Amino acid sequence: AHDWRTRLVGLELNERSARAILEESRGFEEIAAVRGDAFRLPFASDAFDFVLCSLFTHHFRDEDIVRVLREFARVARRRIFVIDLHRHPVAYYFYTTIGRLFLHNRLIREDGALSIRRSFRPRELQRLAEQAGLKRIEVRRHFPYRLVLSGSKA
Repeated sequence: AHDWRTRLVGLELNERSARAILEESRGFEEIAAVRGDAFRLPFASDAFDFVLCSLFTHHFRDEDIVRVLREFARVARRRIFVIDLHRHPVAYYFYTTIGRLFLHNRLIREDGALSIRRSFRPRELQRLAEQAGLKRIEVRRHFPYRLVLSGSKA
């Protein structure tokens, strides 16, 4: 049997959100929240086995995504995983149609549609990972309209 200890560290730029992470995870001492910037991670190189990033990268320009991926690789000993939206016409039209029917907040409807438009096709995510210098890159499609990029620095 292995003595595996899991420690989760959430990174949040906004101080109030970082406090909310800690509040919501009270009672789970293996969860920590750190206030910091993804472009300059406040961690030593190889500080973590894995880095997981979810529904974040579509908010940035390509050159900034490359910078963030390099930072993730710097602090990850083994592998990074990036989960984001798969830009696909079916996802866009489904969201905008259903959104008109069920999402009454215009900001949420428009932000969701914009997020899909800014998201990625598999080859685009692959190219960004290559530009960041990642190795052993894989991009896989998952339901519903998600992509998972995994890669390592070696």
